[in-house]
Amino acid sequence: MLSIVTGSFHPDLEAALVSQVRSLKQDDPLAPVAIVVPSQQLARRVKWLLAVEQGLALLDVQVLTFHELAKRLIEEGGEDQPAIADGMLREELLRCLVARGVPGSEAFRDWAKMRGLWGGLWATIQDLKEARVDPLSVLSAIGEKVLGSEDPERLAALIRLYAAVLSTDRELRISDPDDLATLAVERIPYSAFLARMRRVCYYGFYDLTQGQLDLFKSVASACPTSVFFPLRREIPAYRFA
Repeated sequence: MLSIVTGSFHPDLEAALVSQVRSLKQDDPLAPVAIVVPSQQLARRVKWLLAVEQGLALLDVQVLTFHELAKRLIEEGGEDQPAIADGMLREELLRCLVARGVPGSEAFRDWAKMRGLWGGLWATIQDLKEARVDPLSVLSAIGEKVLGSEDPERLAALIRLYAAVLSTDRELRISDPDDLATLAVERIPYSAFLARMRRVCYYGFYDLTQGQLDLFKSVASACPTSVFFPLRREIPAYRFA
C-alpha cells in the first residue's frame, strides 16, 4: 500500500513523519522501519528530529540514503559490487575510447584537445545513463528520421559512443553510483531486509533518476510505503515539483 503526504518540510512533513513513526512504534517498540532520504544532511536532520527533538527511540529504525539502500540490497545477496568510477576516470575512459576508434569516436577525434571537451561529453553521457536510454532504440529512431535534429550524424555518433561506454562498463565491471539502483531492483524479491520492514518511508525526495524511480516502484510494490513529498501548490517556490 502506497500513501503520499505533501507539504513544506517544516512543519508539515516533519510532523507527519514523527506521527507515522510514533504510530508504527506504539504497539511494538521494536517494529522495524526504514526511512529513505536523498542526502546524508537530511539523514542527520531526521535522526535529530526523531531522537532529540521528539524523544523517540530509534530501535530498528534504519535511516538510509538512496545509495545506502541500494548497497544494502546488493550486499544482502552476497554479490560483489562493481567498482565505482569517479569523474576523472570517466573522462580518461572517454579519451581512450576515442583514441581506439570505437564506433562514434570519429565525430570527436578532431576535438580531442579542446579544453573541457571530456568533462562536457561525460556529463551528456551520464545524463543518458541516468535516464536509462536504450542506444539501439535511439539509433533506430535516428535512422527512421523520427527524431528531429540539426545534425543527426553527430547525434548518432554520440549514441554509439554512449553504447561503447555501456559495453566497457560491463567488461571492466565499473559503474556509477546511480547504477547500483538498477542492480538493487533485481534483489528486491529476495530481500529479507525489506520483507521484515513494517513500512518504508521515502522522505524529502523531489527529483529521481530513472534508476532510482525504478527502485522506488519496486520497493513500493514489495512492502507498505509512504512518500513525504515537499509540495505546496499555492506557493510559487514549489513549482519545480
